[in-house]
Amino acid sequence: MKLETELQSCMEQQAEVQQTPSVNDTNVQRGTTVRLHGPPSIGSIPVPAEMGAQKVAPPSRQYAIVVKETRPTKYKMTVHSRGVQQPEEIKQILKTKISPAELNVGINTLKSLSGSVLIETNSIQEIEVLEKEIQSKCGEEFEARIHRLRKPRIIILNVPADISTSNIEDTIIRQNPNLNLKKGSMTAKFTYDTKWMNRNAVLEVGADTRKTLLSSKIRLGLHVCRFDDYVTATRCFKCSKFNHWTAECRGEVTFPLCAGPQTIKECKSDRTTHKCINCATYNKHNPINVISANHSALDR
Repeated sequence: MKLETELQSCMEQQAEVQQTPSVNDTNVQRGTTVRLHGPPSIGSIPVPAEMGAQKVAPPSRQYAIVVKETRPTKYKMTVHSRGVQQPEEIKQILKTKISPAELNVGINTLKSLSGSVLIETNSIQEIEVLEKEIQSKCGEEFEARIHRLRKPRIIILNVPADISTSNIEDTIIRQNPNLNLKKGSMTAKFTYDTKWMNRNAVLEVGADTRKTLLSSKIRLGLHVCRFDDYVTATRCFKCSKFNHWTAECRGEVTFPLCAGPQTIKECKSDRTTHKCINCATYNKHNPINVISANHSALDR
């Protein structure tokens, strides 16, 4: 009976300790020892300072967003010669005829490339002013081209025969008012017929317009048409490789049928001797996973 009474008293004292704040609460933040108002058997309990506050992990961020914030946007322009001037000669002529100080333009980079000169500024306004000045004073000698991001292209499938590139934008806007499309938000590039006798149209649109169109179907004439991304691979006609234009090519002349260093007039290879330069290059860097290169670079 006496043991039960002592146990009950001990439990009541522990309950009081949990409900009543300790006078040494400030010591918890310092990582010191806290003396609890309980039975002597409980003793002193050391409380580390790290337990005083719960750490909250920062929200995760995408890698692309971090890179965009840390790397400032630069606007570029390439100056090509209409004649036979070398890059160093182009730079000397530009320095003689163009005065960035008079134009209030700051140039970050002026360097020579293969057959051209690259210019970089911090704003689109500066690069546009510089382009107009070069075209005005050096238009007969040089050609200036600002590097711009390509707009996405989408394809409209099964377009009616009476719809052409001249009236397709107006027709889409009038027949689909729920999409809230505006005049000038799309540009019709071309139409073509497939081997199944279907007619498709390719449009160049902005990023927001692309999202709107790909998530819905549209009424076009008497048809209900759907969209898809129009994706093509850019191939160089000089080296027969991808992802760059002939004007930007630094490679050697390579014929797309036989991968040899000759032009189309000089090549006499037949289908049995075709070789793809792109597949051959892949096999060179990936000897473990070799793929067939016995076809032309024009095959799909």
